[in-house]
Amino acid sequence: MDVRERLRLVGYDMPETVMAGEDAPVTLHWQVPDDEEARPNRLTYAQVHLRAAAGAVRVRDKILLGYPQAGWQDGDRFVQELTLALPDGILPGPASLAFELRDDRGQPYAIVERDEGAPPAALVRARPLEAFSVTPEMTVFDGALVLRQATFRPYLTPGTTLNVALDWVALVRPAQDYRVQLQLVRPGAEELLLQETFELWPGQYPPTSWQAKEAVTTFHGLDIPLDVETGIAPQLRARLLPAGGGGTAAAAGDTGGRIAGLVGTGRAPARFRSAAGGSQRQRSL
Repeated sequence: MDVRERLRLVGYDMPETVMAGEDAPVTLHWQVPDDEEARPNRLTYAQVHLRAAAGAVRVRDKILLGYPQAGWQDGDRFVQELTLALPDGILPGPASLAFELRDDRGQPYAIVERDEGAPPAALVRARPLEAFSVTPEMTVFDGALVLRQATFRPYLTPGTTLNVALDWVALVRPAQDYRVQLQLVRPGAEELLLQETFELWPGQYPPTSWQAKEAVTTFHGLDIPLDVETGIAPQLRARLLPAGGGGTAAAAGDTGGRIAGLVGTGRAPARFRSAAGGSQRQRSL
């Protein structure tokens, strides 16, 4: 990366795999190119961003580059070390580094040349669970994945999206990239009201990338049609399907139970209501 203020990033060092909740060391290598022009007497700061594959900024840090620019000499090199503190809740998958330079007043430097085709800098993983055991309320699919819990709001409004977070644990490294099928079922009658199938972090962190004892959360949205029947309390069920677009049979098994409206828990199941209903809240099962 070259910047107009006559500075070049010639490389960086970073571990290939970094863990959520831990510190990731990064070493930056800068060089002052040959230039006859006088340099201003000011400080330069580099801001480093760890970005997800989708472009969202995950972590950032800022460091001072060496000494004031007026003291830079042609060919000078700086080696700067910094630490990116990855939060526990950071999403897994490949991540890249992006860089931004600013002066001591906060004004950004113009980037003259940037390497847009650089490969991901690191793969972010969740730390393996040291002590994990399957409990009766959890569902095991194909001997590989455990569904620990689902989080969603308790009311379903026609014409909106029901956002569902599924918390998985890999018992072993999965042999295929499963899909999850979410169903809304009328209680008692076993009548299917709505069904959608989703891939699990496709292209970013699919199940075949998960490690044994790694906990991964996936996010899905069920689109609730406007003409859905209201006044009922449907149950939300999950099935795990084989990879690919074919087949509807659950090769990995069916929960055979409920995510919403668990019998005997004392918790109210999710309920349809009209769009004019009151406030909504999140619920974790």
